[in-house]
Amino acid sequence: MSYSISNSLKLIFNQLKSNTQVACFSQRFEFIELLETLNASERYLLAASFCKLPWDVGSVHVLAVLQKVRILTATEFISRRMYTNQNIHLILNDFLEQEYELITNLIINASFQSYLEIKELLEECLENLFKDLLSQPELNNLNYLSCLKTQLPVEILLRAIQTHIAIILKLHQADIRTTFSKFSAWINEGVNDLKFPKDLYEKLIYDYLEESLNYLLKLSTEENFEGWKFFLIILQTLSSSNNKVTGPFMHKYLKARIKHCASVNNKETVMHLLLTARAFTATDMDIHKNLNSYADWYKANIGEMKYYLKPEEFQTILHLLQDCIDYEMEEDYLEIHSTIVISPPVLCSKLVHAYKNKCKQRLKRIKDGLQNMDINESILYNYLSPELPSILLCSLQPFPKSSGCCVMTTERPITSHTSRIESTKRNVARPVSSARILPKSPACLWLGSSCGAPCDCPPKPANTALRPVFSIFSCILDQGSTIEIQFDTFNRDYNQIFIFNRKL
Repeated sequence: MSYSISNSLKLIFNQLKSNTQVACFSQRFEFIELLETLNASERYLLAASFCKLPWDVGSVHVLAVLQKVRILTATEFISRRMYTNQNIHLILNDFLEQEYELITNLIINASFQSYLEIKELLEECLENLFKDLLSQPELNNLNYLSCLKTQLPVEILLRAIQTHIAIILKLHQADIRTTFSKFSAWINEGVNDLKFPKDLYEKLIYDYLEESLNYLLKLSTEENFEGWKFFLIILQTLSSSNNKVTGPFMHKYLKARIKHCASVNNKETVMHLLLTARAFTATDMDIHKNLNSYADWYKANIGEMKYYLKPEEFQTILHLLQDCIDYEMEEDYLEIHSTIVISPPVLCSKLVHAYKNKCKQRLKRIKDGLQNMDINESILYNYLSPELPSILLCSLQPFPKSSGCCVMTTERPITSHTSRIESTKRNVARPVSSARILPKSPACLWLGSSCGAPCDCPPKPANTALRPVFSIFSCILDQGSTIEIQFDTFNRDYNQIFIFNRKL
């Protein structure tokens, strides 16, 4: 079977092979007219041939024209090129920077199950884009978002918003303890250094603020969530950009969240509540105004929770808040927690008083430069403050016929601030409760028996200078157990500090 090729198709082929940029700029109108004269067979041949041409400067404009006259769409083009692995990411980057209707076509088709590979490619491309924007904010102004907003159906647009939010949250992973310590630094980075969160709001999210907030908050409450940094940055951006909408929405959400915390009795849920409230109230360039806004929220919701919670729910929240204190690292928020009055229900005054005292103790430690470890957290790989003296690697040596007591002696110094400390392998049946420095022997610690059982250890020295260095928790010394310590009573008068971990 033979085909007759029209002069129009020959002219188009010659033009594309010679200079695609000229074809789409100097003679764009004439080029479109030529394309519209092609019959079905010629249109198919042109589409197949264009997919085999090298991708150059003007190719993106030619593809935009081909899509406009319905000869070849961006999705069809990528589907054919993706199996040859020919500059796919370069091509997608061109879609994001110019001829935005091409990326729009990809997003529309990626929302359907039949284009899962296109969806994966698109998400990978967007992830690379936002990673680049972290270091080079001027690299892309995200103008393609405005095109999405005008050309996508609402249902697909909401999916696109969700995709962008989910990808951005994955850019940085951190645990909850790091999040508490880095909160202010991250918020400042989002306000001062990052441009794309504001562009995302202004060009895509603005008219769909509540839907975006709902999805953002939903992701942040998933199990093992670690996208804290950009969750806080995006929430702060949305709250500060349009507080008239986010204000009532977030106040209602946080009030319901407190009731949810009381019902599930989960510490992580309360920590999420506190961090969310801080990001939501950080709406001003003035830090003091932001702290005042948080204080107002804390007073109205935590301080007055006896009016909307049952007494047992009130107690649950107070216990959870108390458990969260060890994670607090910023003085300003601890000041708020320790000074704002919490109205207690009947028989809950002591609980409130204990919570306030623990806040003040934690605040004092931070001001003194001592940040204690959580009592439920192993010391393995724990960060030690540079202010502390040199760390010594220690081993447990038993006293003869010992019943629950032993001496810890030093082996060699460790200069690194992050240390893995392991004791020598041995079984001790008794628990221990405290550690003390023996007089004239800074390299030894006396581990006292918490059970009070008699033993053959040397008598405790009657020296008034003998003071606790640290407390030991969860320290049944049996096979497979771990000793965990907390620097809550560290005494600066000593020149040495001893830490150890039991790992068999």
